[in-house]
Formats: sequence, structure tokens, C-alpha cells
Amino acid sequence: MINNEKDVKDQYAKADRLNTRISIHDKYSTNKMGFANWIYSNYRILEGMKVLELGCGTGSMWKGHEALLDACGEIILSDFSEGMVETIRTNLGSRPNTQYRVIDIQDIPYEDETFDVVIANMMLYHVPDLDQGLREVRRVLKKTGVFYTATYGEHGIVEYLASLLGEYGVKDTASKAFTLQNGSEILGKYFSKVEMLRYEDGLAVTDVDDLVDYAYSLGGMTSLTQIPRETLREVFLRNMKDGVLSVPKEYGMFVARPVGRDEKSCGAIVFTYENGVRKYVMTRGTGIYQAFCGFPKGHMEAGETEQETALREVKEETGLDVVLIDGFRVVDEHFLAREGRPNDKKTNVHFLAEYHDQELKAQASEISELVLMNYEDAMQSLTSEESKRELAAAERFLNDKH
Repeated sequence: MINNEKDVKDQYAKADRLNTRISIHDKYSTNKMGFANWIYSNYRILEGMKVLELGCGTGSMWKGHEALLDACGEIILSDFSEGMVETIRTNLGSRPNTQYRVIDIQDIPYEDETFDVVIANMMLYHVPDLDQGLREVRRVLKKTGVFYTATYGEHGIVEYLASLLGEYGVKDTASKAFTLQNGSEILGKYFSKVEMLRYEDGLAVTDVDDLVDYAYSLGGMTSLTQIPRETLREVFLRNMKDGVLSVPKEYGMFVARPVGRDEKSCGAIVFTYENGVRKYVMTRGTGIYQAFCGFPKGHMEAGETEQETALREVKEETGLDVVLIDGFRVVDEHFLAREGRPNDKKTNVHFLAEYHDQELKAQASEISELVLMNYEDAMQSLTSEESKRELAAAERFLNDKH
């Protein structure tokens, strides 16, 4: 809401205003997972990593996530405000792997490629020279590193308050310097891979005094503070329905990576009918993959379409000539953090394919066993939750067609 350096320091010199804003979310959010828990569920911080958090406020978001904090090889928790850094230190205490520092994102005092992970939540819209700040983040982040940054959207609480209080001269003055709407484009200047994640939530306020306190804590909306408290209460009460004031929220985060590779595999969920019973072809791999069941698939080759890859891989792995069913395509995308490749993205595409009166012939170098299973047995054989979702989608699709 503000990006003037002095205003930012004044607003965050003490934790009172920030605590007011945090408390209303804790009390009235409709998504009971909680924004902080959701943010942490998206972190991929492996044991021993070196982590820098910028603008970490009171540090309260780490409460309940101490195990992740302790897993870091080294973590620097920092803020622009000296007062806030002292609050962080008080809240989280002394840890052998933790440092507390006053740091300006525009001038990060570390060498190039120092950190595996950099975090800057709910603060980039405050930075006076955002390009300089992001250049610094990119500089200190390893080429294999990840940058996490949460922010708000342009259609949330502040826009709502401005719409309710427009007759009193209140305008939406929230900074649009870095939002869910423009963040991908801004980050794309410095990072080759940018992913946006949205957090679905709202406020269901039952005590309007809490919302009045929240409104007065918004230092950037000075026109709000000129409205008498009782007037704010009356407006909020007038807009309640069945004792609840429903306030929209728009929050999310970006996950940005300096470099990375994309891998794509295509295949098919293959089925046939035996005595009127639909059965699916399940593959079992070789070596370390022998314990896992799945569907035939493999890497795309240069010049191939997804469908051509799927047909080729099915033929190679099962010996079958299949026909792809129109209208079905499922996609799974994920980054390979668990394989030690946090910036590499793997995309799996599966089509649906049918065959008749052919013999299964396993590709010895890739497949140890091919088994025909009905839907229930196939679901039991799968260990991947994504594969289970894909098979369930295929079953629903075929049931709907018949």
C-alpha cells in the first residue's frame, strides 16, 4: 500500500499494526487451512539448504513450522525494520542455524549464488526500486535455487473497502507495484521459470469492530482514518447479511526459478473388453521400478506430436496397435525437487486408447510385466495419487460415453 522508504519504516517500526492485520485473518478466514500453512505447504526446502527470508515481519508465520526451520543448514531471517527484527528474535528465540539481520532487499550483503532458497512474502510491493531488489535476489540465489514470494491480488479487501466507503472519499490506494495480476511479467524479467499459485479464501466477519480496527491499521489509506469510528461501524453493519459481513480476499504466491529444463512424456491409459468387462493395461517397470504399476508412456522425440509419442510408446512397451479416444487428455506437471532437480519440470500427458483382439508383448528392456486389470484392481495396484486420479478420470469419461 506504500512504497516510500520512510513510510514503510514508520509503519513497520512496531508490530502493533501488523498484528492487527494478521489477527483478523486468523479469526475470520473461511479457508481454515490458513494462509501461512498453505504457503509452507508449497515450500520445497530440503535438509541442509541455505535459506534467506527477506521482510519476514514478526516471524509469526514460522510458528508451528519449527521442524522446517530446524531442517535448514543455515537460515537468515531478516527485515528492513530494526524493531521488527527484534520482534522476530523474541518470537523465535535462539537457534544454532538461525541468524537475525536487518537487510534491505535492494542491497543484500551476501556473495553471488549463496542461497538455495530466498523468500520474500507480502513485501515486494513496498520496495522503492523493485527491479534492483529482484536483481539482488537473483544475484544471491543459486542457479539451482528457488525464489518464493507471496502477494495479494487487485480484487481483495482494499478494493472492497473502497467500494463500501466511496461516498466518504475512500479510494483503493493499495500499491499495484507487485500483485497476482502483474507478478508473472515482473518476475519473468529475472527468472526463466515462474509459476503462480492461488489461495482461495475470504473473510466472514461477525464483529465489525475487528474490521474497523483493521481498516485503521492500513497506513496507506489515510482517508479511512478520517472517518469516525461509528460511521465505519454503521456502514459495515448495514452490509451484513444474517450477522455476517462477507469480505473478499485475493492472495497467492509465485515460485520462480533462475534456470531449468522441461521434460515431457506422453502415453495412454489403454483398455479393452473381456467378456463385456472393461479392463486396463497396467505396466510394471524393471529394476528399482519393478514395485510400481503405471501406464505406458515415454519421452517425446523431436518433431513428434503428443499423440504420435503416445502411440509409439504404447506400441514399444506393449506391442499393441491402439486407437486414441477423442476428447480425453490429462496432464500432470511437477518440479523434480525430490530428485534433487528443483528447477526441472516434468510434464506427463496421458490419452485414452482402446484395442481389440491383440496379444500383449512387454518390452523387455523397460517392462517386466503387463497385466490386464478391472478398474477396482487397477486402482489398488497404483501407488501414485496422480495416476489414481488419471485412471478415475478415464473411468468416468468412459462411463459417461456409454
